[in-house]
Amino acid sequence: MEEKDQILMQEVTKYVSSIGKWYRFFGIMSIIGAACMILSGIVMLFSSSVTQYYSDYDNFGMYSYGSETIASGVNSIMGIVYILCSGLMIPIAIFMLRGASAASRSIDFQDNEQAVLFLKNTKSYWKFSGILSIVALSLCILMVFVAIFVTAANL
Repeated sequence: MEEKDQILMQEVTKYVSSIGKWYRFFGIMSIIGAACMILSGIVMLFSSSVTQYYSDYDNFGMYSYGSETIASGVNSIMGIVYILCSGLMIPIAIFMLRGASAASRSIDFQDNEQAVLFLKNTKSYWKFSGILSIVALSLCILMVFVAIFVTAANL
């Protein structure tokens, strides 16, 4: 029985080590992705203010109400959405990086408490991702109805 447990522990150790490396990689990629989204959101907000500034007057110095104003508003909204969505990526990255650290410590020191912490962070990661997926899917379905309503109102 003990030989069987030792073989099982070797397999578990191998997989925890492998998963821990991938967790670290994807945690770092999530942080980089969140930083890029924040930067993109700031650029969108800046471009909306520049578009608004230059769209107030047309080429002849006359005041205009063009589609640039609408584009400026869309850029502002999308910039804010990007920045908010990047905030949702941070908890995911934290769960992954904590799990990766716990995985490497559990392997290095043969520490069962760290292995439990790794599994706890893994559970939290999947739970948060699942809730986020349900919310995103619900928002997509809601947006379909909003788009239908807006289209029907404009007919």
